[in-house]
Amino acid sequence: MPVYATLQQVVAATRVQAWSEKLMGMNVARVEKNLAMVSLCLMQLSRRTDDRYRDVTRGFREQLVMYLEEIGASELYVRLVRDGGRLDQESEESIVGDSLPLGFRLVNV
Repeated sequence: MPVYATLQQVVAATRVQAWSEKLMGMNVARVEKNLAMVSLCLMQLSRRTDDRYRDVTRGFREQLVMYLEEIGASELYVRLVRDGGRLDQESEESIVGDSLPLGFRLVNV
């Protein structure tokens, strides 16, 4: 689902699957350390839309759901990948609010 873009600017499902596979292949300790960021990213990449051009394949969606459950992602994120739907207000604010997106930090260089 696009956050800031039009549908024509959405990443192709095949690319989403490749990116998601890389995230799912990360070291377990690294995933645990960054659980909120990894689970949010996977949910944003693969939230079900019921649009055959934007959705990942059914089989891959099932893998994602199992992975999200295994790593302890929130039930909301699991449900959004499995069934689709809307973000809750807290998740939406973390993505489009005035603060930096989850995982971003300001660093003096």
